[in-house]
Amino acid sequence: MKLSPPRNQTWFLATLLALLGIVAHVIVDIPFVTPYAFWLVTLAFILLFLGALLPGI
Repeated sequence: MKLSPPRNQTWFLATLLALLGIVAHVIVDIPFVTPYAFWLVTLAFILLFLGALLPGI
């Protein structure tokens, strides 16, 4: 299996989702985001995983 680095857009989106989830859980209560903070961070890691596994993502 050959891995490739994710595109910049994928990396920035995953970082934004992860930071939003962490901030919503730890620092501030964001009405729509806080209940889904765990899933936002999980989605960010899945996005990075797919970005490394599949070329062009």
